[in-house]
Amino acid sequence: MRRDVQPTDILQSILATLRAALALNENTCFLATDDLAPARIPASSVFVTVTPSAGEFIVQEQTPGNVGERWGFRVRVFLRLARDRLGRDDVRLLDPQDGMFAWKRKVLKALCGQDFTAWNLRGTIAATSSTPLAWLRGERGDLEFASFAVDFAADFDWDLS
Repeated sequence: MRRDVQPTDILQSILATLRAALALNENTCFLATDDLAPARIPASSVFVTVTPSAGEFIVQEQTPGNVGERWGFRVRVFLRLARDRLGRDDVRLLDPQDGMFAWKRKVLKALCGQDFTAWNLRGTIAATSSTPLAWLRGERGDLEFASFAVDFAADFDWDLS
C-alpha cells in the first residue's frame, strides 16, 4: 500500500536517481535553493542542481489529515566551457556525449515516468518544460558555463501524521 510522503523524501530520491543515472556524486549533483546561484561551484566539467518549485494545494480535496499538492522541481545542468571552445555553439549543443541535447536526454531518461511505488504520488514524475541554453559567468569572471534546466511535476499527498 502506498503511503503519503514529504517533499524531502521525493527530493532525496530524485538526487539518488540522478546521481546513479548520470554517474555523478554528492559533490556534482546537489540541492540548491536558487537554481541560477548554487551555493558552491564544484571543480567538475559538469554539475547538476535540483531546486524545489512552488506548489499549489488542491483545495477542493482537502479534508482533515489529507492535503494534496501540485508540486515539482527543477533540474539544472551546468556545462563548464573551455576558453578555446568559445564561439563554438555547435559543440555545446550537438556533441553526442557532452552537448546540451545529450545531457537533456540523460536527465529525461533518468526521471520521466519514475514511480516511487511506496509513496502516494499523483502519477509518475513528468517533464513539464525546459529552458533554453544560457551562458553564465562565475562571480570572478573566470568560470563560464552553458546551462539549461528541465522542470518536472511530482504531485503528491502530504504525510501529516
